[in-house]
Amino acid sequence: MKTITVSFDCEGYEPIEAEYGSWLNLVLDHPGSPVKFGCRSGLCGICAVEVTQSSSPLEPPDAGEQETLDLVWPERSHLRLACVMQARGHITIKPAR
Repeated sequence: MKTITVSFDCEGYEPIEAEYGSWLNLVLDHPGSPVKFGCRSGLCGICAVEVTQSSSPLEPPDAGEQETLDLVWPERSHLRLACVMQARGHITIKPAR
């Protein structure tokens, strides 16, 4: 199976290896991750991250994700919700909080 690496653009966190296509809410669900989760369904915005690097183009946010981002993070429209993202390439993220 093809693996990818999720790296963090913040100090003190080691990269995490994951299977290609894995949902980030599952990959990042452990103490070694700086990303926190709430609802895990794209409604609360707690898991908002900034994607600082990606080896493959990201799917654009769907209508539900964009609505949550517009409500919770109106001044930071470039953020994404980790709970509804799939790992489809090496990615570097930084928690919004």
